[in-house]
Amino acid sequence: MPWSQVPWKAMVVALVFATGVFAIACASANEPAPLKLVPEGATLIAEIELADILEKVDLDSLLDALPDEGDVPQTIDEALDLIVSETGVDLRIISRAIVFGDLEREDDYIGLIVTGVFDEESLVAAIQRAADVTFFIETCKGHDLYIDEDDPDDAALMLLDQETLLFGMPDAVRDVIDVQEGDRDRAQGTIVDALNDLPGGLIRLALAVPPEALADASSGIEALLSQQDLIGDLPVSLEPFEQLEIVGFVLGQDVDALKFHVRLDFADEESASTVADLLDGLLKVAGALAPKGQDLEFLDRIQVDGEGSELTMSLELPISEIRDLLEGAFSISQAESFRNQTPSPVQAAERATVQTAIDSLMADNSLIQVTAPATAVNDFSNLDLDPGEGEVYLTLYLRETATIFYYCWTGDGRVFSQTDSPSPCPQRVEPAIRLLMPDEVAIMPTRNHVSEGQTVIYSTTPPTSGDHWGRWADCGFYPNGLPDELIVHNLEHGNIVVSYNLSEEQEIAGLRRALADIELAEEWGVTRSYDKITEGMVSVAAWGRRARMPGFDLSTLAGFFAAYAGAVGPERITC
Repeated sequence: MPWSQVPWKAMVVALVFATGVFAIACASANEPAPLKLVPEGATLIAEIELADILEKVDLDSLLDALPDEGDVPQTIDEALDLIVSETGVDLRIISRAIVFGDLEREDDYIGLIVTGVFDEESLVAAIQRAADVTFFIETCKGHDLYIDEDDPDDAALMLLDQETLLFGMPDAVRDVIDVQEGDRDRAQGTIVDALNDLPGGLIRLALAVPPEALADASSGIEALLSQQDLIGDLPVSLEPFEQLEIVGFVLGQDVDALKFHVRLDFADEESASTVADLLDGLLKVAGALAPKGQDLEFLDRIQVDGEGSELTMSLELPISEIRDLLEGAFSISQAESFRNQTPSPVQAAERATVQTAIDSLMADNSLIQVTAPATAVNDFSNLDLDPGEGEVYLTLYLRETATIFYYCWTGDGRVFSQTDSPSPCPQRVEPAIRLLMPDEVAIMPTRNHVSEGQTVIYSTTPPTSGDHWGRWADCGFYPNGLPDELIVHNLEHGNIVVSYNLSEEQEIAGLRRALADIELAEEWGVTRSYDKITEGMVSVAAWGRRARMPGFDLSTLAGFFAAYAGAVGPERITC
């Protein structure tokens, strides 16, 4: 890759936010000599013990989790050889790397100080061949500075001696030389103190957050979270993140496990406390919202601690568990890719016919799930549409339609892929759950028991709080409806009440199937028909919370249950 194509600042920011979520506890290390060459003005410093990473971490095990494709290295040696072929740099000869930068500058400013054993002539020649770059030499205070001839402002390298290599933006390299020669001060103060305060590890990083970074576009953190399918439209305020001043990160290793540590320093204690509560809530919700096939049990083990304006998070993960997480993530990615492929017009027309037949069959028979064999089939006698009740054949619903393609199915009867020949279906993956943005409804002044049969006037339709009857409803699906005064007692218990006004039997059957797929609905959910809301609408309510939507969606319903079932209301009693 030509050096001019390397997005330096983007890479650094991605590193900070992608890795800045966990922590480690190890003994502090003395400041290594390369750190003393970092120039003043740096707002980012990272220390990478590359030799220890290659020696102590079972990287081959992690590479095994990657897809077995021709261009993906299957061993660490293959990966290192690939880096040599593309960059000319053999990471095996490097022991430590210091990365520094200034993210507050408008122009890119990033540099590396690398220690190892280098042969200047061989290294320069190898980089020129592999990266297809031509250097010209600039003499800088007695040292040869190699600069890209085609783009002299892009990147440069220099060997201070046989054990120290400088690489990065030309200004950053020149600044290191100035520090070496005593013509510029080394980095000191907040950012260096923050790095030195971190425990030792394989990777350590400290970043002074630019004041404007988290304030633009409702804060950079909010923009990041809005892109994550697990979080979706989470109804929280992220303004306290605007008071974040320092991010510290450590990756450590202990036998067959990796330890992660993140430290967040805020301008005030209130912001730190608010963010601690927010992170605690996010961790609880995220585990419940994991896509099927992706086990996020490790989120329960993340420790969040706060002291004053400092917040820390820590986690220890065995290498085997990290490998399993990677395998699950790639499996889901591959299945999503398979599902989202665009069919031909002929395939699309037939798929629509099959889907209509599936919907009719399931609605007519009150079926809630599809199970299919591991191989995609168009022999519908092998399709079990009602687990536990025996097969119901789709053939009758297709009438005379000829099926010439092979299909895979989701658990709720959706056709999500088709092929021209029998082949294994990918692992089933349900859509990522997204949280509804609920209305927060003012709690009514009383929640007394009134005589059964007495009518109560509520502040909203459907209600979310108030007086109610002494009896409540069992969990379940009530197509004939339930009185408001009854279900408000359920809301008081922390239950979720789904109210629908749907006229099509197919829609009602689909809603029933969706709720059957939400485990929390079995103990916390009451669903009723309700003609006091607009036709075609579904309203989902918890105590003091309400969200409305046209029709329904499994992922949004599941998100509401995950956020509020048993979590709001004066009492916590399953129905």
